[in-house]
Amino acid sequence: MPVRRTFLVLLLCASVGRGAELRTLKGEVLKGDLGSISDKEVVLIQGGAPAAVPAGQVLQIDFAEPGRLPADAKYADVELTDGTLLHCGQVRIKGKEAELTLLGGQALRVPLAAVASILNDAQNESFRKDWTARLGKKRRRDVLAVRKKSADGPEGVIVSGLEGTAGEGDEAGTKIEFSVRISERRTVTRTFALASVHGLIFVREPDPKAAPVVCKLTDAQRNLVMASALASAPGGVVVTTPAGARIEYKTEALVRLDYSKGKLTFLSDLDPVRVVETSTDELVYNYKRDRNLDGGPLRMGGNAYAKGLALHAYSELEYDLQGEYREFKAVAGFDEAVGGIEGPVLVRIEGDGKELYSRTFDRKDKVRWEPVTLNVKDVQKLRITVSSGDLLDLGKHLELADAKVSK
Repeated sequence: MPVRRTFLVLLLCASVGRGAELRTLKGEVLKGDLGSISDKEVVLIQGGAPAAVPAGQVLQIDFAEPGRLPADAKYADVELTDGTLLHCGQVRIKGKEAELTLLGGQALRVPLAAVASILNDAQNESFRKDWTARLGKKRRRDVLAVRKKSADGPEGVIVSGLEGTAGEGDEAGTKIEFSVRISERRTVTRTFALASVHGLIFVREPDPKAAPVVCKLTDAQRNLVMASALASAPGGVVVTTPAGARIEYKTEALVRLDYSKGKLTFLSDLDPVRVVETSTDELVYNYKRDRNLDGGPLRMGGNAYAKGLALHAYSELEYDLQGEYREFKAVAGFDEAVGGIEGPVLVRIEGDGKELYSRTFDRKDKVRWEPVTLNVKDVQKLRITVSSGDLLDLGKHLELADAKVSK
């Protein structure tokens, strides 16, 4: 069965009676028991009656609130080449295969070629921060990192890395070979115990034949699994990732199925193709993503927003939508936590040069914000302009909270 026809296929008996909250592209929130899921629709049972939602309208399905890992949990973080991040209680490398045991108890095997990195003692926050910085660096060889005691490092530890080529694991899965090139004629190969290694970073080329991600699964142990397919299993589901990992889940271990990729996009997650920022005061305030101009959370009308844009006059942002979206939505107005100067602030939104929305806000007015919904079907270039209606633009700014485009 093609991947696109399996992206919402779950066995009826695996999910009947499982309480769920379903969000749609239209902003609807439906609650009930999950009755069935197919490639065409998701059915919730509400008050004994079925309520069907077309699959293309589903953004996400929530089963439970995300939990916290036990404070005493000790685990290794294993990231796969497809972006899957797993918290593992045990990691073994046998030959060219990695055997992983998740904190939830599931056991799986993946080709070592599908593993992007391994970090031991990932419960240590300082280790994770250091590891994130290391992963962001470009490299041409594999890295094996070891720890050394030092009073200057985080918690008395410093980390140094060897660059070389990772080999295979031993029969027991507790050791791995690592080769370091000393000179043009000499390469030294050593065997390292996995338990004593801080972490491993593998240089991997993307697999052009990998199946696309159709869903992001979050479970009770805070694993993030990129799913290319979902299949039925007794009392639950089997998830397959683009890297080839197969993980079995009981329905009670599921937290969220996120199908929003490609359906809904926040403007703060996009890079504008054109940015113009000027000021009559010779002090340019750059626009901010997901924060207000003071660096705090976006707040408007008594609500806090995790996503959005904060723009000072004069700002002009242009986004290339490529005609792929149908609707634009946002809440436009003044952030109640950020001060400013009274006077007109104009926000204008255009689609391919045609004005779609224009509104002048003023802090002296009683209504300082309003929801905005626009039809952007077939729009290629979306332009947002914030300007002052006065001669000076100092202290003139506003926000587009929760600004997003959807299909």
